[in-house]
Amino acid sequence: MSEKPLAANSLFTKTAAITWKVLAYAVIAYGILIRTFHFFYNRSLWLDEIYLSASLLKMSLWELVSTPLDYQQQAPIGLLLLVKSSVLAFGENEMALRLIPFLCGIIALFAFYRLASYYLSPAGVFISTAMIATAPFLVYHSVEVKQYSSGLLMSIIAILLYIKYSKRQDWPALLIWGSAGALIIWFSHSAIFLFAGIAFGLSLYHIWKKNWQTFLLLLIPFGMWMISFLIHYFLFIATSQDSEWLTKWFQERNSYMPVTSPISAAKWILFQFYRMLEYPLGLLWSWDEHTFSNFIIRNVMRMPLLPMACFALGMIAWFRMERKSFLILVFPILLTLIASGLKFYPVYERLTVFLAPILVLFITKGVEKLIRLKWVKPVSVLVIILLLAAPFASSITQLANPHKLGGYKNADYRRTFEFVENNQIEGDSVYVYWNLVAQYKVYKQLSRLSYDAVEGKDLRSRSSDEASYLKNIETDINQLDGPGRVWLIYDNTLNFDIGDMDERTWYQSGKYASQPGTRVLNKLKTMGKILKEYKSRSASAYLIDLKSIPSGSK
Repeated sequence: MSEKPLAANSLFTKTAAITWKVLAYAVIAYGILIRTFHFFYNRSLWLDEIYLSASLLKMSLWELVSTPLDYQQQAPIGLLLLVKSSVLAFGENEMALRLIPFLCGIIALFAFYRLASYYLSPAGVFISTAMIATAPFLVYHSVEVKQYSSGLLMSIIAILLYIKYSKRQDWPALLIWGSAGALIIWFSHSAIFLFAGIAFGLSLYHIWKKNWQTFLLLLIPFGMWMISFLIHYFLFIATSQDSEWLTKWFQERNSYMPVTSPISAAKWILFQFYRMLEYPLGLLWSWDEHTFSNFIIRNVMRMPLLPMACFALGMIAWFRMERKSFLILVFPILLTLIASGLKFYPVYERLTVFLAPILVLFITKGVEKLIRLKWVKPVSVLVIILLLAAPFASSITQLANPHKLGGYKNADYRRTFEFVENNQIEGDSVYVYWNLVAQYKVYKQLSRLSYDAVEGKDLRSRSSDEASYLKNIETDINQLDGPGRVWLIYDNTLNFDIGDMDERTWYQSGKYASQPGTRVLNKLKTMGKILKEYKSRSASAYLIDLKSIPSGSK
């Protein structure tokens, strides 16, 4: 069966198609609006952004390419160079750090509209574009100093390149396609799943059709992609990999597909798909335990069945009608699952953002099929509303309450540091607990903090229990210029560090489990009086008038 664009298969009249097109443009405008609002709202960096920003602020362009990033971070070299160039051009601030992801998020809306217009009806273009434009976590990643917004854009571009060049057999087209894909891999680690999926899908299709000449010619761009990936992998990824602790971290969050039995794998895939409906797509309705106390009822009322059914219908429809497109869309998903089973790639939250365009295309194709059914046609508009209600509601809520964007990733470290900056007086000492040192170093540079804090050491590895840890903490307190006014600042909840392999149950459990910094606070409270305090969602600051400090001090 020959492949052809599906946009002509409209679910509605030609006149209605104009309305759907206008609505699609409107939702793109809305998507730009909410991303622009959150970009200029300029929330504080959160922990993962802090870790990557540390290298982007400190290192030169050459150092970003030639040396491992701080805090065991990894990001595509092309993206690092673009973000660093933005910082050099616009100064050391959060908006300069986020400019490239923000632009990627905006461009992705237009690119996806073009992609959807090729595969879907005018109604489907609106529905799918609305999902991409309003999905809360896709909005969030558009204003985050990480690689996930660019990963989303590169996924879309990879499929657009397939549409443009897959039927061409002339050498210039093959070389352009190969070069473009080879370049994209340097801007998105996850892009390899798209290009490998396209390569596997097209190879299988043409081998099945016995199109041997076409298959052999396609080996030219496929080979260029593979060479580019291998060079990038061995130069920048393999050399900086220390993944044992990270593998354990993701394994504890059920992010690797079990390979012990097909039943376990099937259950895991279904569970992960449910999670992806929430993150990154934001299609699940939000209910608290007071509204629906029963766990099963509450999850059913989150409306997962509609997008799940549409996804299944979409896959069936694509398999039956457009076999080649089905293969190139489904293979990136299959390769991601295989990589997960081999523990090469975790299926978890932000690491699935690059799959969003494919998931949305399948779901929307299912919606198109669903509302063609006789018994569904009378309520077709209701079906669309039910599908899009959650992301639209969330995006509106987050415009009114920007601190809700990103959920637990919406930090406010900056306010805590600036509270100390605005309330300190000459002679004050500042002690930063070990779990806030990375955040302090970055914000000392971004917010031009005038105080030079004593940076607490992570003494957990030298301690065997709570008592010995508190004793060791005194070595840090000894560095304070006291007695006198001392500021204590700590992260409210962070109780582990990058690379942690030991459980240290004595530290991560008990009365200090949820607020580890209160250990040193309680220690200092026995030595003086609290004069001021400030608590944000992410960090706390206390001004303590120390009457004494441990023996051995200055």
